[in-house]
Order: sequence, then C-alpha cells, then structure tokens
Amino acid sequence: MKRIISLFVLVLFLFSFSIYAEEGPVGNSDVSSSLEIVLSDALSTAQFTKLRIYLKTAKAEDVTFVENAIIDAARSQKDKGEYGLASDLVGIVLENNLDNENARLVMVEITDAAAQKAKRDAIQREIEAEKAREEAKRLEVERLAREKTEAEAKVIANIETDRLAAEKAKAEREEAARIETERKKSEAAELTARNRNNALTLKGYSAMLDASPLAFYGGKSTFSDLGFGMKYGFRLGLDGRADCNVVRFAGQASCDFTPFAFDGTESRMSVTARASATYAPLGFPLYLSVGYRYAAFGSPSGNTGPSVAYDAIKCATVGLSIERFPFAPGMDASFRAAWIPLNIFDDQVRFAGDFDLSFRYRIMNLKDKLSLYASAGSVTTVIVAAGGSEVGELLYASIGVALNE
Repeated sequence: MKRIISLFVLVLFLFSFSIYAEEGPVGNSDVSSSLEIVLSDALSTAQFTKLRIYLKTAKAEDVTFVENAIIDAARSQKDKGEYGLASDLVGIVLENNLDNENARLVMVEITDAAAQKAKRDAIQREIEAEKAREEAKRLEVERLAREKTEAEAKVIANIETDRLAAEKAKAEREEAARIETERKKSEAAELTARNRNNALTLKGYSAMLDASPLAFYGGKSTFSDLGFGMKYGFRLGLDGRADCNVVRFAGQASCDFTPFAFDGTESRMSVTARASATYAPLGFPLYLSVGYRYAAFGSPSGNTGPSVAYDAIKCATVGLSIERFPFAPGMDASFRAAWIPLNIFDDQVRFAGDFDLSFRYRIMNLKDKLSLYASAGSVTTVIVAAGGSEVGELLYASIGVALNE
C-alpha cells in the first residue's frame, strides 16, 4: 500500500514537473512519460534493472533530467522513511555518474536519516523492551501475589476443612458415646428390671439330712475348777440351699445332745439355726448369715457361775460362711463363723462366738436324685468374759442322704 501511495506521489511530481518546466532539452515530455513508467515499475516491484538500463541508454541531453528525476524520487522515498528504496535509487544515479554531487549529498542525507531512524528505532525498541520487562515483572509480581493469596486461601480452607472434619469426627464420637451410654443404661435398666422381677425366681434347690451316732463334746473353762468333762451322744443336721437368678439362699439347722458323760457330769444340749444369703454373680460361695443359738451347759448340781456361760446361751447370731466349697472330686467343705452378742445382755462377757468346719464326701448316687454322703466336722464355741474364758469343742461324724446334690 505504501508503495502504491509513493508511486502515486511520484507520478504527480513528474506530471507537474513536465507541465511547468518552461525550458528543457528537446523530447523531455517523452522522457517524462517513459521515465514515469519505468520508475513506477521499479518502485512497485523493487526491481531496478530496467531503471538502470533506462538511465544508461538515455540520450546525453536527457541524462541530467533523468538523474534529477530519480534523485527527486529518492528524496520523496526518504521523506516517507523508505530509506532502502531511496538508497537504491540514489545508488543507480551514482553507478551511472559518481561525480553527481547532488546524488552524493542525497545519499549522505539518506544514510544519516537511516542512522537516526535506526537509533530512534533502537531507543524505541529498548523503551518497549523495558516496558515489556516492567510488564513482565509486574505480571510476575501479580502472579506471585496471586499464588501466595491462593496458597494462603488454600491453607485457610484446609485448616477450616480439617477443623470441620475434626469437629464432625468429635461430634460423631460424642454421639456414638452418647448412644452407647444410653444403650448401656437401657440395658442396665432392663437387666435391673429383669433381675428385679426374676431375682427371686427359683432355679434349683437341694437339701441334705444327716445323723451322727457319734458326737463327742469336751471343753475347758477358767471360770472355775469344775470344768466340763467329756461327754458323748448324737447329732442331727439339716442343710438346704435354694438358687435364684441373683440371690442364693442357704439354711442350716442342727441339734446335738450329749447325755452320756465319761466323768459323771451332767448332760449338754445345743440347738443352732441359721439362714444365709449371697449374691449369685459374685461367683464365690461367701454368705452373710443370721441365726439363733441355744446351748445349755451342764455343771454339778447346785453350782452356778457368775456368768450366763455357766448356765445357758440363748441369743441371736450374725456371721459369715463359706458353703459347700468344692476342693476335690466329690468332696466339699463349709466354714461358718458366727458372733454371739452375749456382751449386749451381760456386761461380764467380752466376746462369744461359734466356729463350724465340716467336710462332705459323696459315697454313691442312689436312685432318682438322691445321693449318699459321709461327713465329719467340728463346732468350736469360745466365750471370753471378765472372770475368765471358756472353749467348748464338738466333734462329730455322720452319714446323710442328699437331694439334688
């Protein structure tokens, strides 16, 4: 497009030159027309071969005209900034006539103008490069700031996400713990209600009746020199147990009578009744017991001591017992300790108690649910009073029949 405009300006210039030239060599109008065509072709195609040939073959009287026309066209191209075209046009003139001072001046002008333009272009390029660097720097700063902001936002988002996740997990754990607690409470309440309803539901029972034709009683007292002497007689015992869901009950009753004395002292009789209970889930046969104890102590006629221990024991008892603890196949043991609170009724007595130890052995199973047992045991009674102490010992061996054992 620039070349077309240049060509148009050149044509106008040459046309004006041909019209207003008052004098010139003969044939200048023809030269102008043909030169206009050649110049147009050269400027439009940037090919200067025809123009060179045209200048070399021009008549002597037309050479100056042609050179000046080419130089004017070069100046026009220089003014438009087409330094390459301008330099090529002047170069054609200098190739033909190196002594053309006007062409040499125009060439210098073109060279200087091109150099200044190159300098301006270099400065402009540097300015643009600097702007580009500043822009790149600004974009990099913005990018880094944006990445930092995005990273901070991501960190904050991650922290918030982790916090929400932690809170959710905590809430879920608390909810699970609450549900588990409520479930356990519900189960415990249900179990408590069920146990309350079924605590005394009978699951099983057993009983044993035994008789001892051989029961010996002897003792030692420091209350007097009379003592108790050795007696012998018999003993009867009844032992039962009832198993419920939560509570297990046991009961014992015994009576021993030793009317026969080796040394002539009077007879002795003792009756014991006891009821015991234990918490079945405990898993160990430790019972809490309450009962009643009656014992009449024989002494020489007409002699009474300062304490009820010389006369009789008639008192409730409280104690602990271990019932039917198995320690070998077909064998078990029981131990009962009972406090006899005589000191409540007699300030002479400091302590009174019974200690009962017995062993059972299953001899054989009888028909149905009956079993035959042999047993042996001892009952020790201890009384400590202000005036002395007293120890009585009952030894027995018995045989009995047990149901559901």
